[in-house]
Formats: sequence, structure tokens, C-alpha cells
Amino acid sequence: RCHSQHICNSAPSRRRQHHRPRIGSVSVLNLQQPNHLTMHLRLGALAAAILSTSATPHHQEEGSIIGRELAASACSTYDTLHETTSGITLLWSNAADGDTEWLNKANYNYGYLPGIHKFNKVIMAVNDVGTVSCDATYMNANVYLEMRSGATLDVTANLDVGDAFFLKTNAALTQSGSSILTVGKNLYLAATYSIADTAQLSVGLYLYMASNAKLTIVGDSASITASTVTPTNSQVHGVINYVLGPSGAGVINLGGGELTIGSTTAKINIDASGYTGGANSIPLINQCSTIAGSFNPANIVINGLAAGLSGSVVSKSDGVYLELTGGGGGPPSPTTSSPTANPTTASPTPSPTRSPIQSPVVTTTTQATTTTAQTTTAQTTTPATTTTTAQTTTPATTTTTTTPATTTTTTTPATT
Repeated sequence: RCHSQHICNSAPSRRRQHHRPRIGSVSVLNLQQPNHLTMHLRLGALAAAILSTSATPHHQEEGSIIGRELAASACSTYDTLHETTSGITLLWSNAADGDTEWLNKANYNYGYLPGIHKFNKVIMAVNDVGTVSCDATYMNANVYLEMRSGATLDVTANLDVGDAFFLKTNAALTQSGSSILTVGKNLYLAATYSIADTAQLSVGLYLYMASNAKLTIVGDSASITASTVTPTNSQVHGVINYVLGPSGAGVINLGGGELTIGSTTAKINIDASGYTGGANSIPLINQCSTIAGSFNPANIVINGLAAGLSGSVVSKSDGVYLELTGGGGGPPSPTTSSPTANPTTASPTPSPTRSPIQSPVVTTTTQATTTTAQTTTAQTTTPATTTTTAQTTTPATTTTTTTPATTTTTTTPATT
């Protein structure tokens, strides 16, 4: 192994002979034949992949422990002690023969890691592929990281970016496991960022999402926190996708900072198919001191709610929430109008000689009304139009008409 740049330059053949093995390029035991080295495999985020599918549960447990130990051992082979030059921009070179680990110095054009003792800027350009499966928290100075179009970074261990972090158009970052990605200053996102499991993203100042940014938060345990150093103004102009877990959503905490929402371009998509709770108020973005703007209802999509639940996205004084209402016990019964007490009493008729409904009983009533009106006209001065017997609503055999002057009773046979 080379211990100084001078030795490496003066003994290239020796450098080749003593190169550090790539992470995961280690020999492991087949648990079915413990005394034989039978395979080489690349340890990625899942160290337990060393197990054959036919291993017993006891062997699987032992294999998981061995896998973690092997991964830790592989990470320890990376050298983080070399001096760097302040201010130099390091380009990701993909020169490590398939080992894309952040800690591999061969992935940088100057052959040393950024931020060991002094500030460095790192640029990952088109088709550059990086991984962080070993903790990259060695930095004693800040690192400025810029991912350009086509660059990808997969983070499953801790990574410290002490300065700013820029993800430009068409770059992609995935963060998972229990990893913590720390950005000392601002995070500018104009790319795709996905965070899942119990992973955490911590931003010292503001989070800025451009109109072409896509941020996906999977489950209810991942979290994003901005303004951890000082409260600042975070802005959302792009798309936030929430994939709910059983109890709710991974939340964006703004640490008492301001929130600005681009009303024309900001969007929220919510997949609630994994949610198992009932009516609830679920925070999506919270710990805001003030909120400027709001999400346009046309830019909010909620899918996968259980039967009986309905949802809406609302802004409150301290953040943005998913409001779920309903009992989740099935859809509500459709609303029906109450029937009238008697269909023959719908509305008064303007004239006693008009039959309101085709019915033998009403026809008889109309005939009786005509007779009554004639009798009333003969005995009083009250106009016939004040007679209201045409509104009789029961099939009784007797119709009674009352006027201010007199009362006339007309009786029809019961057989009518």
C-alpha cells in the first residue's frame, strides 16, 4: 500500500501490486460449505446478500453479522488522511474500475478526497455515478457539491456536505436506510430526489425547489429538516410526492423559517394506499413561521384512500396538512328526499272546478265542490272563489265548506 505520493510515483509497479480492494471485492464463506471460499461478491447497501437462499435461519443470522463486519472492514480500507489543497475543484472521474464509493480517492481527478483539511468543490457531471455506502463524515473542512445533468448518487450511509449542495436538471439522488445527509448551507434542487426508510436530510439554511424539481418522500419515517442553523425562507415551486406509510407521511420541517409556495407550478401528489389509519390531520410541511402562497387545488392529487375517507390539503398557520375526514367504514349513504304525507295535498288549485289528480275520489269531491259553490253563491255575498273544498285531502264522504256568512254541508252516498 502506498503511504505517500512520492512512493506511489516512484514505484508504480508496487502500487499496482498493493492496490486496495474495492468495497465488497472480498472472499466470503459459503455457509453450506464453511471451509471453502467459493464466491466473490460486491457488498452494496445489503451486506446480508452473502447468504445463499438455502441457508438455515441460524446461518442467516450469522451471515448477517458477518456481512456487517465485512462491510465495516471494507470501509476501513479507505484512506482519509491525505492532505488536500484549498479551493481546488475536484472532478468525479469514474476511474476506480467499477468502485463508485465516495471514499475511493481514485474517483477524483486529483487523487484525493475532498474536504479532508481544506475547502473543496466537487463536480459530478453527465453519466457520473457515485455511491455512499461507507460513512463519509471525515471532513474537517467544508465541501461544496454540484451534481450536473445525468449524474446519479445513491446514499445509504452518512454524508457531510458542509457547504452548499446543488442538484441541477436531470440529476438524481436516492437516499435510504438510516443514512443522514447533512448540508451545511443551502440545498438547491432542480432534479430528482427520493428519500425513504428512516433516512434524514438536514439542511442548515434554506431548501429551494425549482419548478422542475421532483422530491419523493416514501413512508412515514423519513424526514427533511431545513433551517437547522438559522431560520430562513424555503421555497417550493416543484412537485412533492408523498407515499404514505401506515401512520402518515414523512414530514418536511422548516425549523421556524418562512415558506413560499409557487401557486402556479407547485404540486402535491399523495399516494395513500399504504395508510391504515382513520380520520386525521397529517403534517406534510410544518414548523413554518409564515406561509406565502398556497397550492392550487388543481395541482393537488390524492389517490388510494380507504373507503369512507376523504382528503384535502390545507394550509394552517404553521404549515401544510393533509386533512382526512370520515370513519373509514365505508362510503356514506346517499342522501334521499322525504316523501310527502299525502300526494293529494301538493298545492292548492286556483279554481274549485279543476280536478288536481285523476282519481275517482277527487272527481267526486270536485262534483261536490261545484254544488257547494252554487249553494254558497245563492245564500251569501261571498264570492265563489273563496271556496276551498277543492283542497279536501281525505276520501271522507262528507265535504264541509265554511264561509264568513254561512256554512253549507253537502253529503254524498257512501257508495260514491
